[in-house]
Amino acid sequence: MTRKQIYQQIAAFLGEDWRKAREFEQLFFDNCLIPNRQITSLQLTFGKWSKVKDGEVIYYGENRDTLHLIYIGKHPSEKYQFSILR
Repeated sequence: MTRKQIYQQIAAFLGEDWRKAREFEQLFFDNCLIPNRQITSLQLTFGKWSKVKDGEVIYYGENRDTLHLIYIGKHPSEKYQFSILR
């Protein structure tokens, strides 16, 4: 994937918040473990709010201050996760 494609995918996921997407894209590339040309797939999710009640984890909403990026390289064994906390 090109850097522009990754930026556009992040922006689309964030609801076209272009400024925040640029910031997240820069953080991602500063910490990415493989070259962007080797990335074949990018999955984006927000974090989840949770609490523990009686030893059980209960999820009750999205935490939009946390963005999880899972990116996959050219080989199936190359799967990496990166999280951005705001």
